[in-house]
Amino acid sequence: MPLPYFFRSSSPHYSPSIDTSGETDTIADTIASSSTHLTVPSSRASVSSSTSNFDHSSCPSPYRIDTLISQPILERHYENITTLSINIESPPLVFYGGASTSTGALLSGQLKLDVGDDEMEIQGFAMRLAVDVNMKKPYNATCPDCATKSSDLTSWNFLPDTTILGKGEHLFPFSFLLPGQYQVCTHSSLSSVTYTLRALLTPTNTAPLHLSHPLSVRRAIRPPLYPRHYIRDFPPTSISAHLALPPLIHPTGSFNGALKLSGMNNIVLKRVNWRLDETQTVFAPSCRRHTPRAGYLKGVVRSSFCTLGSAELTSGWATPTSSTTTLDFTFGIAPNNTALCDVKTEDGTETAHALVVELLVESKAGTRLLRMRFYPVVTEREEGGVAWDEEAPPVYGEAGKPPPGYMYVAGRGEVPRYEEVVGGRGRGAGAGIMEGVALHG
Repeated sequence: MPLPYFFRSSSPHYSPSIDTSGETDTIADTIASSSTHLTVPSSRASVSSSTSNFDHSSCPSPYRIDTLISQPILERHYENITTLSINIESPPLVFYGGASTSTGALLSGQLKLDVGDDEMEIQGFAMRLAVDVNMKKPYNATCPDCATKSSDLTSWNFLPDTTILGKGEHLFPFSFLLPGQYQVCTHSSLSSVTYTLRALLTPTNTAPLHLSHPLSVRRAIRPPLYPRHYIRDFPPTSISAHLALPPLIHPTGSFNGALKLSGMNNIVLKRVNWRLDETQTVFAPSCRRHTPRAGYLKGVVRSSFCTLGSAELTSGWATPTSSTTTLDFTFGIAPNNTALCDVKTEDGTETAHALVVELLVESKAGTRLLRMRFYPVVTEREEGGVAWDEEAPPVYGEAGKPPPGYMYVAGRGEVPRYEEVVGGRGRGAGAGIMEGVALHG
């Protein structure tokens, strides 16, 4: 098969013995019918071969490939976007102390409105702080009003009247003091309590803008300086147990306890078991539709029980004397569990914990199982924070007496002049200037 024309020599001495016009036309037709065509610059377009009867002007040359099908370039236009965001400036919301002693937590921040257009006409701009209570097992399982209840703690009306704002950022500060007796954020198998900031921007010509910002509200009780000590007697035996436990424990982690048994004459400790239990109780009230009459409170009490951690010890204790046995052990929450903080409210919500310690002892009289129950308090870690009223600067009149003034120290009725203080010593150019200032001041 002869080569195409662009592989043939352009020498005038070349003369093929076979007529290839038919094959050349076939190649040209194939190239012309393909999706791409071959083009060359104008300086090479006039080149022809004298040894071929193929018309080069009817077929492009193979020096540049251009795509016949070209995609149009689309122009993209990005619209100006108006956004809402919240910047919390206050420390973490933590109630320090119990519900009866806590001074609350101070919430402060700024709501930022970034207008993307040159100007925006706004009919209203407001924000509210809402607390949502969701019952996992409501009074009526098919009623959404029985399952979820929402109430507003406070609200801010930033733009009550129609206002035109220009392009750029606009800041709206807000603040609120959360009372310390409020319930903290909770997420359990029975209910959940959440705090949320909800902002609503109502423009005149566009759709409203909504913003939801969840808040984390916790409680931390300051631990006492010393651990708690418990004493338990087990009649008719002579055994007396002395147990030292930390005053507070936290939702995660492990903690140390110390056990001392006295009166262990002819009694041997065989096994020690501990178990940390959690009991939660909530009151699921009915909604208005399921309430028989006004002023009548109707609901159902839901409870749940779970074990947060447990262990069995068969060794590790010591016997300093024949009548004394001591044991240092570790207890706490299993790594895959998280404890709820202790809480007790007027509406019936309560979360409590119990540490159960069982001792299996053996004597000549037989084997006995001694059981003790303690109620530790579970709370969040304090993490070095302080209440808002303790970190505030003193107000006017509470700063105390200032240091004594210069006139009181000098014992004079007026401030002495410079030349009287130096007593004529070191009079020079500098002294003369200072003296002149003092005389003419």
